[in-house]
Amino acid sequence: VVDVCALDRDFKLFPFGDKTLVGERGVSLSGGQKARITLARALYREADVYLLDDPLSAVDASVAKHIFQKCIVEYLKDKARVLVTHQIQFLRDAHKILVLKEGKCIAFGSYEELKAKGINFLSFVTDTKDKKNTTIDKTDTNTAFRHMNRSVSISPSIASSIGGHSDDPIDEIKAMDVLAEDEPKVKEETKEIGSISGGVYCEYIKAGAGPILMTVTLVSMVVSQCLYQGSDYWLTQWTNELDKPGGHVNQNMNVLIYSCLIGALFLTALARSTSFFVMCMRSSVNLHNRIFYSLLRALC
Repeated sequence: VVDVCALDRDFKLFPFGDKTLVGERGVSLSGGQKARITLARALYREADVYLLDDPLSAVDASVAKHIFQKCIVEYLKDKARVLVTHQIQFLRDAHKILVLKEGKCIAFGSYEELKAKGINFLSFVTDTKDKKNTTIDKTDTNTAFRHMNRSVSISPSIASSIGGHSDDPIDEIKAMDVLAEDEPKVKEETKEIGSISGGVYCEYIKAGAGPILMTVTLVSMVVSQCLYQGSDYWLTQWTNELDKPGGHVNQNMNVLIYSCLIGALFLTALARSTSFFVMCMRSSVNLHNRIFYSLLRALC
């Protein structure tokens, strides 16, 4: 499986070979490596049917040819294979070809049958798809290795005690301990719990709000909350008056007062949001400039 998926060179260059930790969702791998490792995992399942969603698009031409011939054609010859691809150079070896365009079936049959019908495969591959699916992965392995840890070198004495038989069993134990330390380890997640002091909030507010802006923000917050509670209270009183038997309610007056409360609530909420946003933006800019200039002075 490693050979037909063209992973030999990658495993040799990985710091820990096939035991290398590649991170969450293979974050340290390139696109071609992800495609080939995913294909290898699928082959390990020994399934009867393989649905391959264009595994050749993320690799270069030579690797794509190797995977198609060695893996799809030869290794999976006894399996049912459905290959979705834009690589039309491999169509000649397909048993049956289904040509799709915008989700609709254009033609179906063998390569010779479709050629006899005058089907032009190149016309179905647009320039956009060519650019997207023929990305050359020349730095397929080198770019990914920049994100990985460097391999640990072992001294000749340790290597000899590992590779051969040492007369001293303690040396062998030490050598095995060194190898165990060199194995990749998953770092434990860390979590910190704490609180922010009130002085930090005060400094943040001072950096972005002067006396006027601070007053506008606080007043708009208080007034908008009062209007919100007042509109609910007025609506409750209005509903209770309607429920009273024989009670007379001035609907026009109630509608007018409730509309005024809602309108005032909208204006104060808008003023509150705007003033708070301006204060936060000014705080961020001022604090950033303050830290930047202090670092600049320290460097100079």
